[in-house]
Amino acid sequence: MDCDSGKAGSPPAVWVVDDDAARFLEFQKTEKNASPLTLRNYAAALADYAAWRSDNFENWRKETGDDFREYLHALMKRGLKRTTIRLRFAALRSFYKYLLLRRGLEKSPVAEVRMPKLERSLPVVLSMKQMEDLLDAPLKEDASAKGPLWLKFRDAAILELFYSSGLRISELLGLDVGDVDFVDEVVRVEGKGRKHRIVPVGGAAMRAIQKYRQEAAVTNGPLFRSVARHADHPAGGGSDAAEIPQAQRRAFRGQPAQTAPQFRHSHA
Repeated sequence: MDCDSGKAGSPPAVWVVDDDAARFLEFQKTEKNASPLTLRNYAAALADYAAWRSDNFENWRKETGDDFREYLHALMKRGLKRTTIRLRFAALRSFYKYLLLRRGLEKSPVAEVRMPKLERSLPVVLSMKQMEDLLDAPLKEDASAKGPLWLKFRDAAILELFYSSGLRISELLGLDVGDVDFVDEVVRVEGKGRKHRIVPVGGAAMRAIQKYRQEAAVTNGPLFRSVARHADHPAGGGSDAAEIPQAQRRAFRGQPAQTAPQFRHSHA
């Protein structure tokens, strides 16, 4: 195990799962119905951090924001991919949210850690002003002239999620209500080859999804509803691949042709 910060010693041969961690993993298994792969990833994230801390680790409740910032620095020095680091911290955030909500912890030290943008070669991205204008565009439209009142909230949720997660349109269309975890702030995505993965999502996107679901009364089935199918089947109308991307086209109207791909790349 890499000991980059100077605080962590050699990793112990075996990480002994304490009561907080054991209860968290049991909660994920029984109440959240997490898959075996997800459970292994959660356990691996906890074990890696505890091993990195080694003899300095007493229990999860005594860890500080500085400890996790040093751990983040150590992961970066290992040369791990940015997606791997984000998933590692997503697991740690989920664990501490569980301690906050179920085990009486007052403050999450992981919440203090800001995930940096690692240096890498990226396509040209939008400026912050351009990004804000695009994300705000659906809510500024007169939805009553073009469809039901909830339509602009759906479009806003699609764009927020698209920006926050970097998902493909096909992956967005495949989301069900049950794929969105508001407690852990992640979505379960089915990608190429029917392989599933867990993707962290920002708070703004989660709030936009909640608002859309309230306005459109979406409680089960496909997450993003088409206008026609929602009218015919308000409880479970499916997504429409031809209609949903119009949320993007409406937002990008009047923007340069290269704006759409820049928008997806800008989520990083």
